Amino acid sequence: MAKTNDWMLESDRQLLAARENEWRGSWEKIRSHGRFQFILLRYLIVWGGLQVGFEVILHWDLFHGAKASYMYGCSAFTFLTALLLGFWVWHGNEKRYRRRQS
Repeated sequence: MAKTNDWMLESDRQLLAARENEWRGSWEKIRSHGRFQFILLRYLIVWGGLQVGFEVILHWDLFHGAKASYMYGCSAFTFLTALLLGFWVWHGNEKRYRRRQS
């Protein structure tokens, strides 16, 4: 890391290394629970659930009218987006973790 950050102050390099070690420790803890739980809890239930919940609250009248199928489709699209985002974040974090490990 010293070669790529020669322009930085020593204290900044140490802070960067400390943050990287902190991230590594938290990712190892999250990683130990597994990919399925990470994607299901953080992205499908929390992120996707909150988005669909806001859609329901803000557009409650549309869920009972003629545009109900449109709103159900938007909700399904939101959950699909949450699923894909979860896989993307997991893959990026795994790639970063493995790159720093070796």
